[in-house]
Amino acid sequence: MSDTDRDESRPAAPGDIPDEDRGRKRPRNAAGCKASVCKNKRNLGQEYVSRSTRKVTKKREIGNPCRDGCFAKLGIQVIKDIFTGFWEMGDFNMQNCYLQNLCETLPVKRKRTKQAVSRRSLSRRFSVVHNNVTTKVCRGAFVAIHGLSIKRVVNAITKLTHTSTPLLDRRGRHEPANKIKDHSLQQYSVQISASHHNGVLEKAGLHNCLEMNRENAMCVARTGGEPSTSE
Repeated sequence: MSDTDRDESRPAAPGDIPDEDRGRKRPRNAAGCKASVCKNKRNLGQEYVSRSTRKVTKKREIGNPCRDGCFAKLGIQVIKDIFTGFWEMGDFNMQNCYLQNLCETLPVKRKRTKQAVSRRSLSRRFSVVHNNVTTKVCRGAFVAIHGLSIKRVVNAITKLTHTSTPLLDRRGRHEPANKIKDHSLQQYSVQISASHHNGVLEKAGLHNCLEMNRENAMCVARTGGEPSTSE
């Protein structure tokens, strides 16, 4: 309730803070919170400290050359340009889109097993682009050039819808398990407003006790309880 909506006719209750002494609520700085800082550093390939394990994750670096000579075919400067451009995106969804566009899924050309069903159901062809020139590389070189793990590349490739459009990153966007449902809030609000005990408190001017009752009801809702229908 804002100061303008406050009932000016009611007497001041013990513990109330004068309106002139009330401070302005500090706005939430989403970009400056620790979770956002860690996420931005991770997407930029920089060193950061994990909030869950407290371990230091080192910055991303170009991996070791492959055995197929892909590094020699491209040149170290081209590899550095590709690596820098990828991590300068700084956006997880854009990076996934980039990886998906550079991987082509193909049917298996030859089967080397005598079994009827092979463990390998498809083949993937990787390539890199520099100055509008596309060069095919092996999987090991593709992973090393971008400083990624094979798990990150496979996850990015498989996150496609049935229309081949990329899925957005949903990490950290789930609904909290302890969130109070809207219908529970409405039931508690109706019960609190209709309570005879609260009416007595309102007439007596004990607004702090009334607010405490509401807070207790919200605590019960957070623990999974359901409001009682009887007064």
